[in-house]
Amino acid sequence: MRTTDSAVSEARAELEPEFRRLYGAHGRDLMTYALRRTNTPEDAADIVAETILVAWRKVGQIPSGEEARLWLFGVARLVLANHLRGSAAAVGLRSGCAAKSPRRWRASRAPSPRAR
Repeated sequence: MRTTDSAVSEARAELEPEFRRLYGAHGRDLMTYALRRTNTPEDAADIVAETILVAWRKVGQIPSGEEARLWLFGVARLVLANHLRGSAAAVGLRSGCAAKSPRRWRASRAPSPRAR
């Protein structure tokens, strides 16, 4: 197991300079892309961080040249779609829970002051 771990570490160490170059060349553009499509800078930073994490995990599979940029933005698009789906689900869940909370249920079932 140790041999495999060291081989992976060595391979990543060889690819790290290329990965740093890739991030340096496209990181700012990825952030601009995410900022234009999210509600907060924090969400945009999360999108970029997740995109970079995917790129690091697949660093040996990233195409070279201009295709690398296209690949990164494709990953960012998918990460953004997942983020937006999760945000929509969270909003729906919060509003659904609020509508069914016991306090609201009791308030809606309480007799009105005029009914007395």
